[in-house]
Amino acid sequence: MNTKKEAPVRKDVREAKFSEFRGKDKVKLLSPQQKRVYSLLCSGGQYSTIDLMRELRIADPRRVIANLRAVGVKVLDCWCVSSKKARYKRYFIQK
Repeated sequence: MNTKKEAPVRKDVREAKFSEFRGKDKVKLLSPQQKRVYSLLCSGGQYSTIDLMRELRIADPRRVIANLRAVGVKVLDCWCVSSKKARYKRYFIQK
């Protein structure tokens, strides 16, 4: 009879590493993508979705920004109009 052996436990499995964000009253945890977007926005400047995608290689920066806002980070935005009359948002954090 063949008996099945249990698979060995992998010791190299990475756990998600979170960084701390200090809000008004609590310390909250940020995922690696949130940390990258937060760091870039804190460095100054205004970034569109395309800018964030190119700079950070994140597929959907709008969702990451929505998650940052849910945690309590005050990400501001403004509507802009391109030369071809297309509207888009630029995201930033005021200091």
